[in-house]
Amino acid sequence: VFPQSPSQKEGLGFPIIRGVSLISMVTGLLVDLVLGAYAGKQSGETALLWQMLGQLKPGDTLVADCFYCTYWIVAACKIKGVNLVMKNHDKRADDPLGANRIDKHQRTTVWLRPERPDWMSEKEYAACPEQIEIRLVDVIIEQPGFRSKKYTIATTILDTKVFTRD
Repeated sequence: VFPQSPSQKEGLGFPIIRGVSLISMVTGLLVDLVLGAYAGKQSGETALLWQMLGQLKPGDTLVADCFYCTYWIVAACKIKGVNLVMKNHDKRADDPLGANRIDKHQRTTVWLRPERPDWMSEKEYAACPEQIEIRLVDVIIEQPGFRSKKYTIATTILDTKVFTRD
């Protein structure tokens, strides 16, 4: 289940394991941890996060990296009343056609529900919203001595007055 890295000689190194954790940003405590096989069906990080979604409660905010920026994770959280804040996935447009501009650095767009994946039941698929409104926020990181870096954050938090770009 947890093989040795193929780049290492037999008997050297450590087993490879995949792990995903939920950590409270309020307390810093570990909320949940799921470990899985390094390779194989349903061993990916999104599948591991999927197992922990039951730990999230309405009003929670999930902060995640761009790997989890999928329609299905966003839809599952939306159904539970959980907000999301994550870097936009690099395969998604940062400034999509038809987006509604809020200001120079923010816009909203709509993600449409894709076709049902093989791993999802028809009942689960029917429960997913047909579209989800997403706010895209440009964040510029400036550090003296380095080039500025621009990131686009995707979030389900749409209230720009309470939750400003800053």
